[in-house]
Amino acid sequence: MTIPITIDISELVNELNLVESQIEDFKNRVLEKIGSKFHAEWKKKADVLKKTKERYVKSLYIDRSEMPNSITVGLPDRPDNWVSMAVEKGHPAYDLKEEFQKSGKVKQKKDGGWYITVPFQHATPGTVTEGMFATRMPEEVYKVAQKLPFYQQGSKQVQQLDASKLPSPYNERKTNRTEPITLKSGKIANPYTHANPIYDGMIKAGKSKHTSYMTFRRASDKSDDNSWIHSGITAHNLAQKTVNDFNFERELAEAKREYFEQI
Repeated sequence: MTIPITIDISELVNELNLVESQIEDFKNRVLEKIGSKFHAEWKKKADVLKKTKERYVKSLYIDRSEMPNSITVGLPDRPDNWVSMAVEKGHPAYDLKEEFQKSGKVKQKKDGGWYITVPFQHATPGTVTEGMFATRMPEEVYKVAQKLPFYQQGSKQVQQLDASKLPSPYNERKTNRTEPITLKSGKIANPYTHANPIYDGMIKAGKSKHTSYMTFRRASDKSDDNSWIHSGITAHNLAQKTVNDFNFERELAEAKREYFEQI
C-alpha cells in the first residue's frame, strides 16, 4: 500500500485563536514549511541507497488534498514504482523471467514461447549507476572497452568486446551465488554460472563525450530455471526512520515563531 506520512496541525490552529483572515495564511505557511522539511529529511535518509537512490527520491511526493489542516509526504504504491516500494518494505528473492513476460518488449515465438533481449548499461569507473540493470565496470575492463569503435549497425568493423580481450578474472564466467535461496514462490533456486563472461560482447554506443557501454542478455521460456534469479531487496524502512528522527514538536514551534515574526 502507499506509504503516507500525514502531518496534522489542527490542534495548533485551534489553540492559537487566530482571526478568520489569518487562519488560511497560517496553515499554508506552516504546512509548507513542515512538509518541505520532512520531505528533505526523508530524501536525506535515502543517501544510504546506491543504484536505486535517484529513483526512490524522485518518487517521494507532497500533497495537501487529503485533509484540510494537514500535509502528506508519501511514497506511492504503483506498478511503475515497485522498485522504490521494494526498497522501503523489502522484497523476497524472485525469478525475473516472470517480470519479463509482462514487458511490452517481449517477443512471441512461433512455437508459443517467448523471448526478450535485456540491456545492461555499464558506467565508467567513478560514476554513479542508476537502475536495476546498471553497473559500474572495473578500471581494467574500461581500459579495454574505451578502445572500441562506436557501434554502427551493419558495419563490418569489429565493434564488440570479445572475452579473449578481457583481463583476468573478467574473462571468466561468473557464478551469481554460492548457496541455494528460497524464492517468493517457495521454489528453491540453485547457484547459476553464466554462459559467458558478463562483459563479453560489450559495445560502445553514442558519440564522443556522450558515450555509453552496453551488454545484452537473452531471456526466454527456454532459459535455465536459475539463470535470472534476483536475490531480493532488503527493507530499508526509511519512512519510519524519518518519523523517528524528525522532531515534530520543535519544527512546529519553529514554524509558528517564524510566522508571527513575519506578520
